[in-house]
This record gives sequence, C-alpha cells and structure tokens, in this order.
Amino acid sequence: MALWYINFTDLGVLDVELEDLLAISDGPACQERFSSISHAGLSCNSTWDSIYCWPSIPAGHTIFLPCPHHKGFDSSKILAHRTCDEDGEWLMGNWTNYTACLQYPFKPDAAVLLAVRDIYVVGSSLSLLTLCVTLFIFCYFRRLQCDRIRIHKHFVLSLILRAIILIVLLQPFLDISGSYEYMNEPAVCRGLVVLLQYFSLTNIFWMLIEGLFLYVRCVVAVMRHISSLTVFYVIGWGAPVVFVAVWTVVMSVYDTKPCWHHYGRLKYVWIISGPIVGALLVNLYFLFHILAVLVTKIKDDQKTPHATEPWHELTLGFKLDLKDGTSNMAAAAVPKKPGEMERIRKALRALFVLLPLLGLTNLLFFVDPQDGGVGENIFQIFNALLQSTQGLVVSIIYCFTNDEVKSVIRDRMNRQKQPLTNKTVLSATNCHRRSAQSTTCTPGRDPDVRIQRSERSSVV
Repeated sequence: MALWYINFTDLGVLDVELEDLLAISDGPACQERFSSISHAGLSCNSTWDSIYCWPSIPAGHTIFLPCPHHKGFDSSKILAHRTCDEDGEWLMGNWTNYTACLQYPFKPDAAVLLAVRDIYVVGSSLSLLTLCVTLFIFCYFRRLQCDRIRIHKHFVLSLILRAIILIVLLQPFLDISGSYEYMNEPAVCRGLVVLLQYFSLTNIFWMLIEGLFLYVRCVVAVMRHISSLTVFYVIGWGAPVVFVAVWTVVMSVYDTKPCWHHYGRLKYVWIISGPIVGALLVNLYFLFHILAVLVTKIKDDQKTPHATEPWHELTLGFKLDLKDGTSNMAAAAVPKKPGEMERIRKALRALFVLLPLLGLTNLLFFVDPQDGGVGENIFQIFNALLQSTQGLVVSIIYCFTNDEVKSVIRDRMNRQKQPLTNKTVLSATNCHRRSAQSTTCTPGRDPDVRIQRSERSSVV
C-alpha cells in the first residue's frame, strides 16, 4: 500500500509496504531501511516508536498510518500520525499520536490481551507487596529461624525478583505511545527477557526443593536436622544458570531480533520448558507419596491420637509446620476418630494446599494451544491468573495463615505492651502508699522508684 503525507496544501506518496514497517523492530534497522529516501530541503529522519517504523518525510508535513492491528485496533482506520515540524524535527520527539485509534472498539482478541495485561500487572503487584512483607517477617523474627524457613526465604526471594522483572517488562504495554525508550535498546530488552527466564526457573527449582524437603521429612523420615543447605542453594540458584545460559546462546545465534518477546513460539523454548516440566513431574511424584503417607497416618489416628511425628500437624489442622521435627499443635490437638469421609476430606485439603506450593498448578495450563481462538484465550487468561498470583498464594499459606507465624507476632506485640503496663502498675502502687502523707505523685514518673532501684543495685 502507499503511505500518504500531507501539509494541507501538498500531498505526497511513499511507495512503502506496511508490512515492511511492522517487520522492523529497532531504531538502527529503521534508519537503514529508509536511508535511500531523500527529500528536497529539510526533512525528518526515519524513526521507530516500538510499534511502527516511520519513514522520512519533508519538513512541515504529517504522515498517516493505519491504527496498529497487532495492538488490537481497527487497521482500516488510517488515524495514527506523526508531524515533522518546519525545522525538520519530529513534533514532540519520539511521540506518535495514536489517540484517534482509541476511539474505536477493541477487537475481541485485543480485549483478551488487555485483560491478560491487567491481570499480570495487578496480580504481580499484589504478590510483590505480600512477598516483601513475608520475607521481612521471616528475617525479622528469630524464633522462626530453622532449615525450612531458610528454604522459604530463598523461595520467596526468587518470587520477588521475578515479579519485579515481570512488572518492568509489562510497563511498555501499559502505554501505547511507546515512551519507554529503554525497551528500544536490544541489550536491555534481551537482558530483561533473560532475567525473566532465569527467575522463572529459580521459582520452579525452589518449589522442587520445597517438595524434596517435605518428602524427606514426611516419607523418608531422615535428615530431620540438616547440617548444611549448600546443596539446596546450588540447585535453587545455580542449576537455572546452566539452562538459561544455553538458551541465551542459542537465541543469540538463531534469533536476530533485537528483543525476544515471542520466545514462547520458538522451538528453543524447550531448553527452558524441559527442566520446568521435569521439576514439576518430580514434585508430582513427591505429592503422591506424601498424600499416601497422610492417608495412612490419618487412619492410624484412630488408634494413636497423640502422635507427635512432624506430619501430624499437617494432617490434623493442616498447618505446614515450621520447626524441624516438631509439632506445636500435636499436644493440643486431640482429634476425634475420623470416619471414611473425614479422612477423604483431610486428604483433599492436603492436596489442594500442596498443589500451588509445589507449583503443580503450572501443569494445568502448560501447553499453549496457539490456535488463535477460544482455546488460546482461555489459556492466556488462566495462565496469567496462576502466574501472577502465585506469590500471593505462597504468602498466605506460608505466612499470613500459619499459626506459628501468628503466634510469634502475637507474642512480640504482648511483650511490647507488658513493660508499659508493669511500669504503670508499679508507679500507681507507690502513689497509693504515699497518699497518706498527702504527697502528689504522677504514675510513671515516681522518683522514689529510681532511688530504690539505685540503692538496691549498690547493695548488690
């Protein structure tokens, strides 16, 4: 098609195909593509705004392009435009006016894309907030320090880092004007995608470690106290480096695009997806064995209601215990003899809680249909929900609803209130003793209290 530019008195035509403008995806390539176009007098250079490559036009003219269909707008409306001022500079820098395109309804697939974008932004933001609170609680309270909490902290940290990278990558899609210049730099854009792959893998590998730790304690019944977690650290943070490095090298060789936003549609994605599937299948194996042990132990509760194994807390109230080899609930919780339906109910509760913690919900929507229809839309929406709210779910189960965490926080709050209460009671008592002598005394500011303490300390 021909591209039109106009200054209301002069009309010009550029013999350029629209597909050429969409195929170009960085500034240098855009300038090189239209370097042969020349105009008499001043003109604006060709430029890329992250959506279109806009060709060079004479000064004092405005060029019009169709609304970007790949962004969900009606491409039959030639309303997007840029203006080259009289000095040969693009008006308002690298800003393109897509405002008129916004007046037309989105296509159904575009509405889905916008919904997916919003789900990712809102879900990732909530996850980031709750994960930061969770990490602070795990690090601040010393009573929570144990091997399992140390594993939790690394898992939470990997989720935080992934949420940050995901939010940064989503920022350009929140503004169609393409004002995020850093995404125009191939090194920056590729680097962010590589970091996203790395932290996605660390999430999965730390889920694998969570499953392994729980499996060893509940099924194998060994390694109650681990002398070192170095092996877990190497698996959680080191193993993903190998897979991501291989994927990065392959993508650099076979994909020359300045950014790798569409890496999921390339066959090389299995360098990343393969380890993810493998780790999730191993966790699925752990889950079946853990559930088998839980069902067996629930049946045994009919005969031994005061069991104290580490699985007991998980079975009775379904609280994931925090301390190695101990159960704070075991002594207080004396269950009734459960019937068959009660045993099934408890096993199902264990299943539903362990599924997201071990990352097994990722298997539900792992394969993208890529059919461009309803199937792909359903995949995109549910996958966005699962991925973006994973950190929120982990925070709720591991921290906010955990009895051990709530107990520690409650004890700390009570200790902070106790000194003030004791001081007030002591001062009031001294005031009462001296009231017979008509001496004025203000609770909390009794000088005799300090004198008595000083004398007592000198005697000691």
